[in-house]
Amino acid sequence: LTNLDDTRTIRVDGIRPLIASISAGTPDGTYGTGGAIVVRVNFTEAVTLSGGGTMALTLNSENGVTPVSLSIPAVSFGTGATTVSATYTVVSGDSTSAADLNVTDLSVTGTIQDLALNASDPLDETDIPSGQNLADNSSIIVDTNSAIIESITTDDADGDYNIGDTVHVKVTFSEG
Repeated sequence: LTNLDDTRTIRVDGIRPLIASISAGTPDGTYGTGGAIVVRVNFTEAVTLSGGGTMALTLNSENGVTPVSLSIPAVSFGTGATTVSATYTVVSGDSTSAADLNVTDLSVTGTIQDLALNASDPLDETDIPSGQNLADNSSIIVDTNSAIIESITTDDADGDYNIGDTVHVKVTFSEG
């Protein structure tokens, strides 16, 4: 009599895939109009997205009152990916208050499942682990505001100056 244990290796995977973190595929820094910021969603294991679905992300960078939305199509997941990404291209008027660019909303149409076909629970922004959102892992600032002149001063004495005289002028801008 042969034991199954002696002839086969069987693994049972009953663990649902989860979001591990949100990170940037772009260096830390300040991004202005036209800047490209790669936003990555990292999973605890390789996953696919079935049903022709998409993963939608909303970022807190706002152009006036309209949040930035990104979409990651099912094809990005391929036959199994631990990381999927979308590129946010900064447009005029977008901004964050500091290095606080975060995913504020996340939704999925279709089914995210691991390679053992364990479906994730329906995912939303509450499934991003505490301390693992974009601003927790990256220091990215979105700033499309133009610098303005705040002051023009001189330490030189008041008086009349002639052609060829030097007057030292200091111009202070609202940002560097």
